[in-house]
Amino acid sequence: EAMDQAKEYFSEAITIYDMLSQDKDRAVTQVEMAELLYKGKHYDDALILLDAVCSDYEEWAADEYIDGNLLYDALSARAMTLARLQRFDEAIKDISRGVKQYGAKKGWRYAEMLRKKAKIMMLRQEASGGSKSDALKCYKEAFDYQKDYALSHLASMNDAEREQFGMRMRPF
Repeated sequence: EAMDQAKEYFSEAITIYDMLSQDKDRAVTQVEMAELLYKGKHYDDALILLDAVCSDYEEWAADEYIDGNLLYDALSARAMTLARLQRFDEAIKDISRGVKQYGAKKGWRYAEMLRKKAKIMMLRQEASGGSKSDALKCYKEAFDYQKDYALSHLASMNDAEREQFGMRMRPF
């Protein structure tokens, strides 16, 4: 099966990066493998990899060598994976940490974290039957911020940046 072969290749890459003490490359590969597992609905396996990356989150957040995108990807992926496993309190805690982390910078990642927080809240509501009002408020805040960001930045964006921005505006 293609999934098994892909997992084997990713595992080999992780082993090589471990042998070479290339933590960043190992972490990138772990996040990529977790994304593949998530798409295949192998949430438990994805979570193991994301836990390994996120366990160093605080230390790495202060390390200029580690790409901020990696931290964003790992933290938000872990939160979404936890939500799919119906571990909503942990998912909200992780994504709230991301909202706080990016809230000071107020860039598109901030809006993306808000959107994912709203998605997690909707998943929790679907599982429990509670109110959607908090999730809808969170979606509104994310989309309002994205709109304001777009109005202030679109003129200076090139075609590729505008296209990427449009892709991020999609709700799911």
